[in-house]
Amino acid sequence: SERKKTEEAMKKSSLIIDSTTDAVITTDLKGLITSWNRGAEHMYGYKMDEVVGKPITILSKKEDLQRFGEMIVQLLERKELPIIELVGVHKNKTEIDVILSLTTIKDKDGSIIEILGINKDITDRKKAEQALTYSEESIKKIIATTSGNKGEEFFIEMAKVMEEVTKASYSFIGERISSDQIKTIALSRNGKILKNFEYSLKGTPCENVVGHETCIYPENITKLFPEDQLLIDMGIEAYTGTPIFNHNNESIGIVVSLYNQPIKETDFIKSIFEIFSVRIASEMERLKSEKAVKDSEIKFRSIFNNSKDAIGLISKGIIVAVNKAALNLFSCKSENELIGKTPMDLVVDEAKELISKFVRKRVHGERAPDEYQTKGIKMDGSVFDMDVKVSLYSIDGQDFSQVILRDVTQLRKAEAELVYAKEEAEAKQGRLNEAQRIANLGHYIMDLTGNTWTSSEILDAIFGIDNNFTKTTESWL
Repeated sequence: SERKKTEEAMKKSSLIIDSTTDAVITTDLKGLITSWNRGAEHMYGYKMDEVVGKPITILSKKEDLQRFGEMIVQLLERKELPIIELVGVHKNKTEIDVILSLTTIKDKDGSIIEILGINKDITDRKKAEQALTYSEESIKKIIATTSGNKGEEFFIEMAKVMEEVTKASYSFIGERISSDQIKTIALSRNGKILKNFEYSLKGTPCENVVGHETCIYPENITKLFPEDQLLIDMGIEAYTGTPIFNHNNESIGIVVSLYNQPIKETDFIKSIFEIFSVRIASEMERLKSEKAVKDSEIKFRSIFNNSKDAIGLISKGIIVAVNKAALNLFSCKSENELIGKTPMDLVVDEAKELISKFVRKRVHGERAPDEYQTKGIKMDGSVFDMDVKVSLYSIDGQDFSQVILRDVTQLRKAEAELVYAKEEAEAKQGRLNEAQRIANLGHYIMDLTGNTWTSSEILDAIFGIDNNFTKTTESWL
């Protein structure tokens, strides 16, 4: 019969409604709950007999009651309502993000007798959206906070913002100073920077991180690492750490967040740490390179200033720096007497053309002699012999010539005197040999320390000494 078919259809509908995971709830026109499916029990935590006859408002936040009432009025006025998002309230008072769609149930005469609401739980989706939004905002915040900062200021701001966005109790950046030792370079607690300290990796969670991989311990960290007394004293419950590597994949440090409560958003925290550990590593390497350059500059400056040789730096053919020895060499009282001049200003006229040629070649990247001799001219006009040694190098893309000068006037004079003395000795020996030849006399020279002797050709002829005779003291006797 028609009645039987209707009852079967209603029974089938009831089974379908009861099997859905969505909360399907009906109320009368006074807002009292009249039916409640299993999906509603699961979503809100109430059994059917706990809510039937109760006002539907027990499932809503107080601040949403006016809005909910306005929707009911619109619905009774037969106005269509869009699907809306609301915050429901579970029996245990926790909040649930839901999508609510409302419709009316009418009798055979078309009169509205009940209101049907379908609630879909979107809490997990909302959390995921919020997490994504928070992650994006956190990354932007970290970038905005640390951009433009360098060195110590960068590490301080990074530690503070990492503490904030990961909701940590402490955050710090540590530099590896030995195989088992870390020194913090920025330590933040509640947005304030604390004094840095050193600690050993042994027995700490950091031992599993440094040189290895990101580690997250969401709870019970002190039970897992009972030897780490510092964690116990600080009341730490959870830990996150990420290793820092340089461009050669060498371990150079660690970034850590410590928590006084268990943590849940481990995936988000891990992604934040791994993204920005690369930026931290880059700044660490930049500072190390900068320090190496400064140390090199200090060393160079020390050698430059303390060298006994005169040294000058030339850029684009102009003298840009000189040391004290150079001032002494050219009889200058101030470096301003040399800086700004050209090498041609410091040599005699007959050397200017050749020196100018060498300078032009170097300015244009062509080869020129690295070592040569010329004559320099002092500020008082006196001329001296000098040796010149030139080496080329580049700083920040700018080419320089380093010129080392030595006054060799006395050396050249001594060399000339030595040549003269040698020539004079050879002339005298020649005259002696000629006289001996005419007189048919010979001579010998005995070397008592070397147990040998030498003789003239005439003496060899007189005694019949040939090349096979060994000239020793014994053979003479």
